Amino acid sequence: MKKIVIVSQFNEDCRAILTEAAGDAALIFSSPEAATPELIADAGMIVGPIAPSLLPEAKNLEVLQLQSAGADAYIKPGILPETVDLCNATGAYGLAVAEHLFAGILAGMKKLHLYRDNQRECCWKGLGLVGTMQDAVVLIIGPGDIGGTLAVMCRALGARILCVRRRKTEKPDFADEMYTIDELDAVLPRADIVALAVPGAPDTVHLLSRARIALLKDGAIVANGGRGTAIDTDALADAVDSGKVGYAFLDVTDPEPLPPEHPLWKKPNVFLTPHVAGGYNMMETQFRIARVVARNIRHYLADEPRENIVDRKTGYRRPQ
Repeated sequence: MKKIVIVSQFNEDCRAILTEAAGDAALIFSSPEAATPELIADAGMIVGPIAPSLLPEAKNLEVLQLQSAGADAYIKPGILPETVDLCNATGAYGLAVAEHLFAGILAGMKKLHLYRDNQRECCWKGLGLVGTMQDAVVLIIGPGDIGGTLAVMCRALGARILCVRRRKTEKPDFADEMYTIDELDAVLPRADIVALAVPGAPDTVHLLSRARIALLKDGAIVANGGRGTAIDTDALADAVDSGKVGYAFLDVTDPEPLPPEHPLWKKPNVFLTPHVAGGYNMMETQFRIARVVARNIRHYLADEPRENIVDRKTGYRRPQ
């Protein structure tokens, strides 16, 4: 009998979805903290953030299904045998993270963060001109599930959407223009808003480097909901000081958590949230993750090709 160990904390309704998918297979619900070598030794499929150090004990492992879109900790050489399918939860987080980024971007355009600061000081004072999404040029770096959903939201308010991705593909309906990463330097100066939604991988580290930040138009908005390592943090802080970046909305930082002494904490035109856009902070996300996992449980039990297999060289989901 095939054994599936789930170390993600799903609610009862989501557990019911997974239990139905598992049928007669041996299904065990646990937690990352309670996972032991004995528990996973004969598991054919593990679901959730299992400690990488435990994985050598899983001698029968065929599928490691993550509850996250990012697979940073598991794509490093030597962590998983090539015979094991590493699958992520791409498709589950688009709504939650895109809404979070959208709210943060609009807050900055309308100076809501500054009005909140004034409220704490009991200061009743207008802060002048604000921006609008109408006719704004929004550059989305990483127009996958998250970036594509954000693009739809911005476009609904009249923005022009430029998208940049690693490889050349057909232009999706939500984009006005599509470019590859090799063309990023040419399009950065056009953007009023730059939003990043890329995974952690060697080729995304400092994708928005000091040199590229210098290419932005003065006062540009930068938002990041992917991985903090995609932006040169010190260069971003300097750009906020100089006015090159007029406002930054960051749900992720490098390092993470951001040290208390880091200057970004104190900058009025920086809005930080502690990597809370995804996860289980929106109930719908948990159901979306459960449905992704349930499909792959069925594929595993039927010996069918799995969905959302991660390319370990890039950290991205392979094309399906």
